[in-house]
Amino acid sequence: MLHYNYWCTSDEEKEKINEILKYNTKCNRENYFEFEKKFIKNKLVNDKQKDIEIENINLLNIKCLIKEDKTTIKNKIINFVKKYFIPFSNILKI
Repeated sequence: MLHYNYWCTSDEEKEKINEILKYNTKCNRENYFEFEKKFIKNKLVNDKQKDIEIENINLLNIKCLIKEDKTTIKNKIINFVKKYFIPFSNILKI
């Protein structure tokens, strides 16, 4: 732009520089739009992958939090007796 504004002596030279600038601007715009399209597409794919990973992690956490209750009726009865009658047995012995 300095050359265009201060050192160009003829109109022909200014026109050539204008054409070069227009061409560069056009090419840059096309490249930018292509880049933007690719970026958006990649971002969407990455976002979907991250969402899937987060869902998998959440499912694993939920599975870890859910504890399977494998106590049988026999174990429940024994636990009940231990919980309610054993503390009283110490008192009754005294």
